[in-house]
Amino acid sequence: MAESGDFGDFGGRAWLNAAPQGPMPRVAVHAAHRAAAQKADPRLIDDEVFFEARDDCGAVQVRTVPAPTAAPYPEDLRRALTPGRGWVHLARPHVLDNLEFAQGYWLAQVDEISQPPADYDLRDDLGGAAFDVFCTANLSTFPVWQEALDLLLVLGAARIEDHNQALVQRLIDGLSDGWSLLSPSDRDKRSTLVFLKGATPAQTEQASRRLKDAGVDVAQRVGAIRISPHLYNTTDDIDRTLQVLSGTDA
Repeated sequence: MAESGDFGDFGGRAWLNAAPQGPMPRVAVHAAHRAAAQKADPRLIDDEVFFEARDDCGAVQVRTVPAPTAAPYPEDLRRALTPGRGWVHLARPHVLDNLEFAQGYWLAQVDEISQPPADYDLRDDLGGAAFDVFCTANLSTFPVWQEALDLLLVLGAARIEDHNQALVQRLIDGLSDGWSLLSPSDRDKRSTLVFLKGATPAQTEQASRRLKDAGVDVAQRVGAIRISPHLYNTTDDIDRTLQVLSGTDA
């Protein structure tokens, strides 16, 4: 599914433990390195970027556009651009209406930082500024998120789902005797999390150790083995897993 250069080689191992900690693609790792360098030396930050949230693809599609010097946006979305700061521009009013205000950062409550009020009360007239994280949090996170999301958009959600489900089906179809499938087998009911249990707790525990020794990273949950393939996995990863589970790898 993913090209060989999109992700790391995982040290020659098969990473089938996507649920708790999915790996970042290389482009996102490079973006993280660039952001870290900019944080270490703000002189490297030579422009600002808007991240515009759009609502035309079901979830959220993200694209970037250069930020103009004088942003022609409504007053409640206009914020002073300071070095190293990121922006989120909410382009659709109903998106803003559906957001729930869950924090009261002090600086968002102040009209002029050089003249802070004597007492602070949470204001309800801030509009989009109420969701301001402030400082440089976005600089470290948004470029990385954007690069990873761009890769997913290029590959396509439907293609990724078909690829992942094909790996899940290959795993289910290839299970040897002595293993019970605890998760749903029907495609319309299952996710990409496959839970397996041996005939005895000892079999499950032993198989988990043997998978690790064979270079296959899975997880153990409540006495079961959890296998979660994703777009960077291949049929070879599944076959390698099945070989260990069947005991034919010895």
